[in-house]
Amino acid sequence: MNPTTSADALSQLESAQQSAQDPNAILQAQQNQLGVGQAQQTVQGLQGALNNTTKLLQQVAPSVMGRTQNSLVTQAQATKQIGNEQAPLNTTIGNETTQYDQANQDLTTKQQQAQTAASGIYTGQQDKLSYLQNIYNALYGQEKDQAAAAQKAAEDQAQQQQAAASLAEQAREANLSASTKTGSTGPNYATPTAPDIASIQNGLIHLSGSDGYVSPQTYQAAFNQWVSAGYDPNAFTKQFSKYKNPKNPNYSV
Repeated sequence: MNPTTSADALSQLESAQQSAQDPNAILQAQQNQLGVGQAQQTVQGLQGALNNTTKLLQQVAPSVMGRTQNSLVTQAQATKQIGNEQAPLNTTIGNETTQYDQANQDLTTKQQQAQTAASGIYTGQQDKLSYLQNIYNALYGQEKDQAAAAQKAAEDQAQQQQAAASLAEQAREANLSASTKTGSTGPNYATPTAPDIASIQNGLIHLSGSDGYVSPQTYQAAFNQWVSAGYDPNAFTKQFSKYKNPKNPNYSV
């Protein structure tokens, strides 16, 4: 089952690393399974038997010549006797040579099979480790990016709330100052609430383009919403004019 968090991925990766086998250990296990050791012993045994028979064959001629040296046996008879005694040994050598060749070929085949199997197992093992490493890297990167994005969003929200609260306080103080002036005939605007300020600001941010500006229509709609709530138009301009594109002359407020 594929992990869904970097912690799970790391746990699976470490587990796979701990259970991973050394290439030599994998090869040894495959050789044992295919009987390479037994095949080697068979080859060695046949090689020893062949060597012994060859030595016996080499001793026939000296032995016959030694036994017939002072006898009435002629050279021809001695030669024939040598041939007769060598014949069964030559047959044995032929049989042992055939068995040795077959055993040696069997050993070579088993060794090749063990090497191929071990190579496949090791490659599969490394592929699994690489796969788990890639999953861990991907999940860790995603979680790191998500954490950074969440922190940035929280910081932005905190800044927006702080700005909204600051503007609300400024508007409240301005209304209070205007209401205490002697002879003041200006309108008595309502004090903007922090939620209303945050709502308009978040809306402008959401609808702004890559350049950070909103369209004249969007800006006008936000202005109308502000004024409809009974808030000071000048306060809107002071707070939100940064979302107007200075190169666009079509803003009506």
